[in-house]
Amino acid sequence: MKELSLQIQGTVLTPFMPEDLEVLKNFKDNQVVRAKLYGTKKERSLTQLGLLHACMRVVSDTTEDEEWNTPEKVKFQIKIRLKFVDLTKSVFIDGVMHFHYRSFAFAELEHMEACGIFEQAFDLMADKLQITKNTLIEEAQDQMISWR
Repeated sequence: MKELSLQIQGTVLTPFMPEDLEVLKNFKDNQVVRAKLYGTKKERSLTQLGLLHACMRVVSDTTEDEEWNTPEKVKFQIKIRLKFVDLTKSVFIDGVMHFHYRSFAFAELEHMEACGIFEQAFDLMADKLQITKNTLIEEAQDQMISWR
């Protein structure tokens, strides 16, 4: 099963992010697919999540640091540094704590908590690039516009 975010434009569903378009490319033209749709709790949450992912891409495209050079690595670094951990799913094995990091997904993170976490993430990414948070966000928004 594949999962992606879609945006309603009139009566047409379109991929929200470039990553969603890539998922969609796995299907054939005119192939019938089944979907289970649910809306976000707040419309701006999808925009906010898109901005977070765009910022991750800006960081990964800009840095030469091996631990930050893909969006997935940036996301993992954010989760580590913000201690974004689910302690109920983390375990001790042979005296070592193995952390289970929480998800940024809509189903896992409430809107107000996302606002706080994402603000910290924007600050962290801006610090990594040694730019202001506003500069990072502007660059990410410019990229988001060019994707459409």
